[in-house]
Amino acid sequence: MQVVSTIKLSISGLGDAEATILEDGMWALLIRGAAAYAVEMRTVDRADVFELNQTGLEMASWAETQKHAFWTEVEKIRMSHIQKSANVPYFTIPDPETGEY
Repeated sequence: MQVVSTIKLSISGLGDAEATILEDGMWALLIRGAAAYAVEMRTVDRADVFELNQTGLEMASWAETQKHAFWTEVEKIRMSHIQKSANVPYFTIPDPETGEY
């Protein structure tokens, strides 16, 4: 999420951060993303355990759905920052007619 944010994000107590600084909606997004990755790691750890029920597959499917939703929201944040940016967030190409940027 830091890669797409224009401000320095932090969570109090994590990495010596003294304050929590998250944009609107990012706290819930962060929790959903963390939960998805935690469940995915748990299902990977349990992949070799024999189970008669399908809860492992259901959990893996849930994690994949949540990860997809997480990255979709991160992309929306990225696009929002690009659209609101006062500076061009990408390289410019000179006008072929004038040679100016």
